[in-house]
Amino acid sequence: MRRRPLLAVVALGAAGVLAPVLPVDAQPVPVTPSTVTVPIPSVTAAAPDRSVQPTVPAARVVAQLTRTGVDFDVAGVTFDGAVPAGLLVEARTHSGDGWSAWSSLEATDDSGPDEDSAEALRAASGTEPLAAPGSDGIDVRVLSPTGRAPRGLAARLVDGGRSDADATLGHRPGSAAASVTTPTVITRAQWGADESLRPCTPDPLGGFKAGVVHHTVNTNAYTTDEAASILRGIYSYHTQDRGWCDIGYNFLVDRFGRTYEGRVGSRTGAVLGAHAGGFNSETFGVSVIGDHTSSPFPAAVVTAVEKVIAWQADRWAFNPADTVLLTSRGSSKFPEATAVTLPRVIGHRDLALTACPGDAAYPQVPTIRSGSATMWRAGQYVVAAARYAAITPRRVLDTRTGLGAPVGPVTGGRTVSLNVPGLPTNATSVTLNVTATGATASTYVTAFPGGQTRRAVSNLNLSPGRTVATQVTIGLGAGGTVNLFNRSGSVHLIADLVGYHTPTATLNYLPSSPRRVMDTRIGLGVGAILTAGRPVTLTIPGLPPSTRAVTLNLTGLEASASGYVTVYPGGAARPTASTLNLVPGDTVANLVTVPVGPGNTVSFYNRAGDVHLVADLAGSHTTAAGNRFTVLSPRRVMDTRTGFYAPQAPLAPMVPHSLAVPGLPVGARAVILTVTGTSPDAATWLTVYPGGTTAPTASNLNLPAGATVSNQAVVPLGSGTVEIVSGQANLDVLLDVQGYYAP
Repeated sequence: MRRRPLLAVVALGAAGVLAPVLPVDAQPVPVTPSTVTVPIPSVTAAAPDRSVQPTVPAARVVAQLTRTGVDFDVAGVTFDGAVPAGLLVEARTHSGDGWSAWSSLEATDDSGPDEDSAEALRAASGTEPLAAPGSDGIDVRVLSPTGRAPRGLAARLVDGGRSDADATLGHRPGSAAASVTTPTVITRAQWGADESLRPCTPDPLGGFKAGVVHHTVNTNAYTTDEAASILRGIYSYHTQDRGWCDIGYNFLVDRFGRTYEGRVGSRTGAVLGAHAGGFNSETFGVSVIGDHTSSPFPAAVVTAVEKVIAWQADRWAFNPADTVLLTSRGSSKFPEATAVTLPRVIGHRDLALTACPGDAAYPQVPTIRSGSATMWRAGQYVVAAARYAAITPRRVLDTRTGLGAPVGPVTGGRTVSLNVPGLPTNATSVTLNVTATGATASTYVTAFPGGQTRRAVSNLNLSPGRTVATQVTIGLGAGGTVNLFNRSGSVHLIADLVGYHTPTATLNYLPSSPRRVMDTRIGLGVGAILTAGRPVTLTIPGLPPSTRAVTLNLTGLEASASGYVTVYPGGAARPTASTLNLVPGDTVANLVTVPVGPGNTVSFYNRAGDVHLVADLAGSHTTAAGNRFTVLSPRRVMDTRTGFYAPQAPLAPMVPHSLAVPGLPVGARAVILTVTGTSPDAATWLTVYPGGTTAPTASNLNLPAGATVSNQAVVPLGSGTVEIVSGQANLDVLLDVQGYYAP
């Protein structure tokens, strides 16, 4: 076998963010593959080929090629126009070991971009790649039952190149211990991806709903040193010869059980793949480098694929053992708009008329599904259902003064870990009012349980010069810890503890459809506008006799000065805490959970200027029978920007969208959501309410044109669903689930 020059390399950098990155002794540099394009000439009046599979009756060889004296690792065949019916492409390769057996190369639109995607518009027709590292010759024959060859037939012979780093991949331990849900991943930089080959950037997605298992249909005899060159060859073939934005698969696994980042961005987020045409926007692809038509996946491969699927399932909040409803965008098996219920972990042939992932590997898919589900369950954040303990708000964090954390703003990309003081040892979650102020850049803040992986969610969005508050109910890590992450710039963070959940607390939750109980603009509940320094007290009507606390959505309007409002139990001393931060001219909302004073009273204090307040009752916390709370590790359940559990389009004015919140158990009565509206084309409001009911005269958040605003909402479930409706504008909506209430 020939040898090629090795590329010089330098020292390696640090590990990645969401999955441990495999360190190597040398910093890999991009390796640019080279391609030789050889036209495949047509053959006239050829006799039927008796060696052809019987599924292609009377097929004739319509084009063929023999080419030697060219070095390559990966080969494929491209042609012009759509894939002809019954087309069969076969190839064999030559190396120092002689000629290989003939391999059939599938030519189908099902392995590639979705038909309606921008990526598909620039894609060229062709076959799957054939990997044959160290080859120096190829035979290709093209067969067709019509006797006609496609136009523009050409063999693409790709030399993946070599690098010193190829021999070190997988020979060192990972930079961080890989857990059951976090595999060690060889990055694109480490396997030598030349990012200049990408002609476009894959679209981001809000998440994935299922995983698809593939094989790449090629040799199983490659060495550890050759795996990276095969990967680079497939990458080059997909981008340079097929015209795709990137390699089609999100992740790849070699026969030694090593996992590679495929599509750029797959290690740190969700990106649209080109692996299962018609279903790319809802699934991620894991492809095993090898041909598993007659050879099953080795044990190391099965384990590696299970780890990748468990990791992605954890990130995108689905149980690999469950089923899911997927909607086709057009495949050979399911016409466009066909809705089909399938397992969350499937083989490619479950979505298309293809042999992938091979006759020998396909029976292993149920084992992979079960194994990944076991890994997923082991990595979940699980706590017991609990009841609420209401307290008068008290400050537990202030980075301006060093309370609960070091003095100084939280810089971008960093996390503050807060050990919440004064909690019982059996507390499962806390309810905090989190305030961000002094931001130097537009940013968001994410709250998540201590010791847990931060997921792609947010709780609070703000821009420079603004002070924004939001209520957060979040699970606790070991020692009663909560993490607060800042995305960009620097910002001061303040948190006031307003309550907590324990299995031994006494308050159950009774949700209700939003009901307005105060509107100072019309004298409802409180007679007049709130002036500075003069508390007012509201008696909340219609509460159960055993109510001890209430959850309200509080909105401030027409503020004459910057300031804040503090909400606290009627008859109690005003605490040194804030609830709602006001900006002159803006309408601002925040969810509030507060104990009630004698006679079901709640007091409101306005710090500066004048402001109108509107309060909508969301539910009550009572000693009578009701619902207990189960906190979840936060996860995204809808994103209209990317089509995640919703159409990929802004929510239109006054057109409700119904969402069956994924991942909730049967019997859940209400859900806590962080609701984010972004980029409205005019000033508007947004309301989330029980599915199957009429939209209430209440809102959860208010947005100026072009803004991004978040607020937490406690929403009863109507037949397991919630409805989301916008007021006067088109806007994108994101929902993140924090937990649920059930009997």
